[in-house]
Amino acid sequence: MNDFQHEDSAATPPPTYMATDPNFAIFDWIENEDALRDEAVLFGLSEGDIAQRVAVIDAYFQQHIVVAAQQQQYLEEKKTRLELSLSQQQNLLTQATASRQQLATQTPAAPSHKLRLAVGTVAYLLSAALGFTWVYEWLSPYWSQPVWVTAGMYAFGMFSLWSNTAMLYAEKSEQPTGWQKWAEEVGIPLVAAFFVVVWGLADRPALHSIAVLLATFFLFAYAGKGLLGNLARWASVLREENATKRNDQWRNVQLERLETEIGTYSAQVAGLQKDLEEIYLQLAEFVSPKSWQAKREVAVRLFESEAQLARATKQDNGGQMPKPFRSHFDFEAS
Repeated sequence: MNDFQHEDSAATPPPTYMATDPNFAIFDWIENEDALRDEAVLFGLSEGDIAQRVAVIDAYFQQHIVVAAQQQQYLEEKKTRLELSLSQQQNLLTQATASRQQLATQTPAAPSHKLRLAVGTVAYLLSAALGFTWVYEWLSPYWSQPVWVTAGMYAFGMFSLWSNTAMLYAEKSEQPTGWQKWAEEVGIPLVAAFFVVVWGLADRPALHSIAVLLATFFLFAYAGKGLLGNLARWASVLREENATKRNDQWRNVQLERLETEIGTYSAQVAGLQKDLEEIYLQLAEFVSPKSWQAKREVAVRLFESEAQLARATKQDNGGQMPKPFRSHFDFEAS
């Protein structure tokens, strides 16, 4: 808008009307109907050349027509520029408002259930840590270094399912199917649990062995997988939180930028609307070239008719002249 105002203010406005110039005050009688009638009557009685006076009247109005045409062109061009600029600013304001509305009503991120995930992770950690104790107690009487044996079997039974390099698969990226899946999901924890229990079968009650077998099997089948799965979900949740945080920061920056742009566009639209209202008012009060042309036609016809009527009246009175008169075209001697 500033560029437009600067360009518009730098434009040269058209000349003003002759009627505002004191040098043309002697022609005021042309636009005054009573004075025009008087001048026409006096000129008709003086037997002057009506065509000369008509040429003066015509030249007077022709000057107004030219000036009015220039002013009309200037106002219309200014109105067109203002309307174009207003349309552009309104489009920018609409786009900025729509963008702000879209950002402001953006769907929030789904809840991550971090509390539930944290409780599950702690439960799996406790199960894995405390489950190690009974496996160790069960194997310790039968091995000279039970810690290493227990740790090895514990790692095999609980975490071996997460390896992607199993020789059972033709391709590393191939997912297990059929018997391969069952062997991985059930076979490994079952073998590991049976290995733990078999060392104490001869010394301990059968019911105790069955309980340890079942507990160890389900510990190996679920605890390790659940723990590693929760750790993977933690990584995903943290990535999503970071992405959401960055998105919120970006959104806040964009909202601040849009608020500033909306304020600027709104001010520009208001200023352009005010300028347009002034132009519309000037155009409403403006005397168009057609109006000046119509005034010229009326003034010429009125002058001719009054002059001819006065001349005819003089002839009807025997050619007698009225007492001396002073015309509007008579200038005082300097």
